[in-house]
Amino acid sequence: MKTLLSLLFAAVAVLAGCDAVTNHVAELAVANEPIIVISAGFQIDVAGRPVPIQGYDECPKANPVMVKLFGPDIDEGKTTCIVLAKDRTKVPVLVALPAGAVREDWNIIRETGKTDSGRPYARTGLRRPDGSLIVPAMEGRS
Repeated sequence: MKTLLSLLFAAVAVLAGCDAVTNHVAELAVANEPIIVISAGFQIDVAGRPVPIQGYDECPKANPVMVKLFGPDIDEGKTTCIVLAKDRTKVPVLVALPAGAVREDWNIIRETGKTDSGRPYARTGLRRPDGSLIVPAMEGRS
């Protein structure tokens, strides 16, 4: 019986430590948030319609492992990506509206905080000059 209680206590101690480890890993992920890159042709929702966009930034080199798995990245080296680097607050974007392509400067919105359960999070969003938030176009929607 004593051994069983010792094992139960050890299991509870380990499980209690899991939350601390999970929170620490989440904090590291937030602190080391990757740079978001959007490729040319990505479609956003504008007035209920899918509209392709592209940027003016150089597309980064593909990870060698990804190249082996999926083949070369056709955008690598082109200046058509949208790079949301951590030091930026705005990013220029070319929006291919039905009436013609328009250059816009989008605001980068960054938010960090903790969930109700205390886990840290990082969220990145984009806002157009008219104040609307950028939302990806949903495939199959008409």
